Amino acid sequence: MNIAEGGTSTLLTSLLFGMETGVKMQTISYKGAAPAVMAVLQNECQVIAIDLANLAPHIQSGKMIGLLTTGEKRSPMLPDVPTAKEVGLDNFNVSTWFGLFAKKGTPQEILDKLNAVIGDTFNDPDYKEYVEARGATLNPYSVEEFTQFFNNDVKTWAKIVKDSGVKFEQ
Repeated sequence: MNIAEGGTSTLLTSLLFGMETGVKMQTISYKGAAPAVMAVLQNECQVIAIDLANLAPHIQSGKMIGLLTTGEKRSPMLPDVPTAKEVGLDNFNVSTWFGLFAKKGTPQEILDKLNAVIGDTFNDPDYKEYVEARGATLNPYSVEEFTQFFNNDVKTWAKIVKDSGVKFEQ
């Protein structure tokens, strides 16, 4: 059995899946999400672990089957697809996230102002609906909370990379 991957995050998710389940799969690399999804649709690969925005239309149309999602909660886009935890994979909680970063030494008042603007945007009902319709969730953090989240995530993935033995090309 093989698994399609279309970038670093999908490769790492695939490695973590193998580590958590003991399932050995051959990873096949593609140049981006779209070719990786097409590989599964054309039966070049049997499975894929990638963001819901790329998969939901194919699952909803019946061309693919959703086996599990990797978030803490079921996705509103695919409410019938269980989470990894629901199927017994307690340590397979993976999410793609985006953050806003500033240069070290940026004055705290500027960081706080940016954080407030982001918080206001995240609380806008129209924006929230727009984001959730695309399978994403909003997690408003304070500057300190995001810093801690970021540092913890880096440590987690560094351990996964080390434990998997994967080597990245320069």
